[in-house]
Amino acid sequence: MIYNTTNKVKRINKDIKINKTIKLHGIIFNTEDKARIWKIYYYLKNKIEFRGFGQDRIKEVLKYISENLERLEKEWEELQLQAIDFEIKKPKNYSEFEVQATLYAILKFNHKIDVRGEVSYKMPRAGELKVGNSRFDLVVFKNDKAICIIEVKNGKKVWENLNTRQHKKYSRFGLKLVYCMNMSFVKQVAKEVLEFHNNFEATQQDLVSRLFDNV
Repeated sequence: MIYNTTNKVKRINKDIKINKTIKLHGIIFNTEDKARIWKIYYYLKNKIEFRGFGQDRIKEVLKYISENLERLEKEWEELQLQAIDFEIKKPKNYSEFEVQATLYAILKFNHKIDVRGEVSYKMPRAGELKVGNSRFDLVVFKNDKAICIIEVKNGKKVWENLNTRQHKKYSRFGLKLVYCMNMSFVKQVAKEVLEFHNNFEATQQDLVSRLFDNV
């Protein structure tokens, strides 16, 4: 059982606003210790050896508390800890970290793609223009050049709002931008990224050819 002394301590704390010391049953305490002592007082009152004591023993108990405050506080804290259920429950839903880690593992280890996580980009200053720095969830590289940004989410939406400030900001990099909305999209996104990665050079070459065709 956890002894709830919150209301009792709050009631005692009202006196602290005015007085620097308080006299409890003939014993003078500093107001800094008052709430602490009263908390232990109610804790001891609930212990078997102190149950049923009357007003004649209150002064004796308060004196005992003041003389053994630190030890009793540690004992009280240990009792609270013993009453807490420290069992870690298995989460019902996947976290964003798990979605990101799963997609990273598939790309990195299954498909041998050069992918990095939590990639930072520090925006160089361009006059008075302030675009801000970026931290990408995943970035795919090929020949040490970034070719694709992957933004990982973990919600119920199945599509990303392309009118957000983040999307407009990431689009400035001129790279393929892919969204993985939750764990159910991981395989689909991995397949899309793999195909893009494998065909990247051919796509670039085709783009160059079409540019020359127009010359």
